[in-house]
Amino acid sequence: MSEFFLDLFGDDVSINELFVDSGEVTIARVGDARFEISTVCNNGRQLAWLVWTTRKSRIELLPPDLADWAVVDVDEHGNVQSLRASDCSMHFEHLDRGVYYLELTHVSREFLQLTFRAHGYLRTKVLRHLVPAEHAD
Repeated sequence: MSEFFLDLFGDDVSINELFVDSGEVTIARVGDARFEISTVCNNGRQLAWLVWTTRKSRIELLPPDLADWAVVDVDEHGNVQSLRASDCSMHFEHLDRGVYYLELTHVSREFLQLTFRAHGYLRTKVLRHLVPAEHAD
């Protein structure tokens, strides 16, 4: 697979599947019903997107098994508030109307799995996609 693969649904905004090889990933909760995720590839390509649901719902994101190459902050209820990891590949995929799956695989071949869940629909929206000139398609 290539170092970067992004498949959007027909609206050209919502993410169906994303694969990034060797980069840095940051996840931050920005409200009960919203997360912002960003990645910076080793080649300089950058992508940031939102994952959200309705204000009446909440996104559940339980912490993965801990790894020394990722920093995870959780709240008093055990939900992930933020995660930072580097030197890893990332796979992000829409599984169902209220479920997105994210897997991080470190260069050491250790991996973390996270599942974003909501009782209603989960939505995504690409916020920023920067491609260095030498990598423009």
